[in-house]
Amino acid sequence: MKQRRFWILDFGFWIASRFRVKHDWAMSLQPTHAVSGASRQLRQFKIQNPKSKIISFLLLSVSIPLLSGCQTQHITTSDGWPLPPAPHAAAPAPADTKADRMVFTVASKPDDTDNNGFPDSIKASVALFSSEHPMAIRQDGVFIFTLYQQGKSGTADTKPIAVWNIKPDSPNVILARTIAGPSYLFQLNLQEAGGDRMRLDRADLICRFEPTDGSKAVVSQGVRTIQIGRRMAASAAP
Repeated sequence: MKQRRFWILDFGFWIASRFRVKHDWAMSLQPTHAVSGASRQLRQFKIQNPKSKIISFLLLSVSIPLLSGCQTQHITTSDGWPLPPAPHAAAPAPADTKADRMVFTVASKPDDTDNNGFPDSIKASVALFSSEHPMAIRQDGVFIFTLYQQGKSGTADTKPIAVWNIKPDSPNVILARTIAGPSYLFQLNLQEAGGDRMRLDRADLICRFEPTDGSKAVVSQGVRTIQIGRRMAASAAP
């Protein structure tokens, strides 16, 4: 269809160029005569070519049906593949769907909510998924967040820096609606888990979800490393 349209445009340009040549030739034959006498002025006249009107009319008669018949039949991408289908909402997950994986994200640096110079509030989000359903799901259970010194989370007999056990009805959790489905938002406060006065260091945070119905727990893959504490003199260290 595109090649047909370009052919029509090229044909129109060729006709216009031919007509311009004839028009320039005709204009070159337009003499201007000076007529003596005060009552007579300069006059100009053109040599009209009757064949040009007939050719223009025939071309117009032929090009109109061609252009009107040139319609887009289908739309494709630049590489020729058809466009993807229109997006539609996914069906809701069945009520008995169980989570078996999660998406766990954490802000890289806590906020200092009490303005004492030590970051204390860690922002985290968790979305629960099931391998049987494409969207995130909701499920009753307890979220357990554990903060370790960097590289110590998998070591035996390692004491964590802080632990949070958060139930779904806790004021520290917000249920948000995202494109992927429901997501849980958390504010993990270090003041509630031992204090925030720590040296500047890195720490690893992991998440574990334990359903209330006794089904298998879901643990985050890997750790999320964040920055805790601040720089301070040795005498001010706790």
